[in-house]
Amino acid sequence: MIVGILILTAIETLILSFFMSWKALYTFAGGGLAVLNVLSMVESINRMLQKGTKRTGFLARYIVNAIILGGLAYIDRWSLLPVFLGLFNLKLSVFVFWRWLSEGNSHQRR
Repeated sequence: MIVGILILTAIETLILSFFMSWKALYTFAGGGLAVLNVLSMVESINRMLQKGTKRTGFLARYIVNAIILGGLAYIDRWSLLPVFLGLFNLKLSVFVFWRWLSEGNSHQRR
């Protein structure tokens, strides 16, 4: 899934570069946040399964996202769109690549 996020981030950066010039590079910040969220989610799930702790990892993820988005918005208000698109790649890659991988697994079960 991380590879999917990176592929989508590179494609979006290329497309946005025609409209936003160098500001399209902010998409990599959002893609980096998406990868950080995936790694944090995996760590939280593993910790919950091993220790049986409560779900508190999501709050830390949202706080980190808010701090980074707020900081980038303070630096340049036009950075919000590319960063948000890069962060949205997490959801988009799950939709695209999870369906693609699950279709391959469903044929093996039959």
